[in-house]
Amino acid sequence: TFSAWFTCHLVASCEETTKGRIIRAKTLSLRTSDYINSAIVSGASSFRIFTKHILPAHINDILVIATFNCSLIISLEAVLCFFEIAIPRHWTAWGNIIKLSVEYWDWGWWDGSYPYRYQTYIPVTLVILVVFSLNFLGDWFRDKLDPKLRQLE
Repeated sequence: TFSAWFTCHLVASCEETTKGRIIRAKTLSLRTSDYINSAIVSGASSFRIFTKHILPAHINDILVIATFNCSLIISLEAVLCFFEIAIPRHWTAWGNIIKLSVEYWDWGWWDGSYPYRYQTYIPVTLVILVVFSLNFLGDWFRDKLDPKLRQLE
């Protein structure tokens, strides 16, 4: 439907501006580096400078930002679907599953057993595990691929 696609494009466009700012700032700082200036003086083409010097320096940042943005988008999707803003109710999504499980939260109130609460705990726990695992993956990428951190070891 229209609202689902509009929400997806809105979230993606908001996330891309942050990534673009970080990459642009690092590119501007790399542009004044000694090895880039020596490559320019030696007559290397712009394409070669980009592929051999600038792009490998950005792979670490791109992977870290992508993992953190994925966890943010998963959390945002779950919240928006829970409040029935983003994705229609008949589609399968984290927030829709949580919303359906919350409807059964108070069943069994007459005997105090609440037998259906596990249906809420399972999807919420899975969302939290996925978000944390993506954040830990981003931290691992940063620790393994950052050359400044490699020098400290």
